[in-house]
Amino acid sequence: MGTWQSNEAQPLSPESLDALFSNRIPAIRIPGFANPAECRAFAEGLRRCKLRVVKGATDHSAPSFEAQKIAFIGLTQFEFKYKPIEDYLDAAEASRTEVAPVFAASFNPVERLMGRLRDCVESEVAIASDPGGRAYSATIIRSSNEGLALHADFAPYQAPQLTVSDCTAQLAWNFYAEVPGGAGGHTTLHNSPWSWQRNRDGEIAENYPLPYSAVEGAQSFTFRPEEGDVVLFNSRNPHEVFPVAEPNGKDRIAMATFIGRKPNGDLHLWS
Repeated sequence: MGTWQSNEAQPLSPESLDALFSNRIPAIRIPGFANPAECRAFAEGLRRCKLRVVKGATDHSAPSFEAQKIAFIGLTQFEFKYKPIEDYLDAAEASRTEVAPVFAASFNPVERLMGRLRDCVESEVAIASDPGGRAYSATIIRSSNEGLALHADFAPYQAPQLTVSDCTAQLAWNFYAEVPGGAGGHTTLHNSPWSWQRNRDGEIAENYPLPYSAVEGAQSFTFRPEEGDVVLFNSRNPHEVFPVAEPNGKDRIAMATFIGRKPNGDLHLWS
């Protein structure tokens, strides 16, 4: 297990992006990615949508976490981990319609971030697709005051049926549109890259929740987002979001996708 070169989030640059993919730094932070008016419009747009509510798994080894309620629109590969790619692609089309009103009310964070990434790399930056060109989903927008249990994300382990399964490294990024000002709501990353061995073709790793033994003794990094920030981190590192203790009339509203680095260096986004 290596040590991060710095235990602070770095600004986005070609060098920091490569360092994050290689797990040499804990995170990249882009402050002011969206202005206050864009953030308010984004949050208000989400509140006009009908959110789906799911409950995450309970980790009995972590007394601070119960079965968290997560309200969201959009799509994640996790929902289709045991289903064929065609089911995921059909749902991806519907999810783009679902999130469109939020983007229309404010702006499209995915397109904005892809523009920033293109300034940092010479390779392709695009939303992932299947061999026939059908686009993947690249958005999940969550209202998650109850937090997220310890978990990690890595497509080669979790999505063998998707084209992103050949990624050599993977990041997650979150745009924070609304953040409660009280205690809690912070994210902790653990420098202990998730490792798993496939024993049979098509086997899929279970990632939520991970046991705390997976991060015992590991270097950690904690950040508390500000409204308008984007934070990127290596999603193979186990990470957890702590419940909001003092909502103060606000919700923890964040939009996320993954960024996978392909063997040829191209960057593909999906959720």
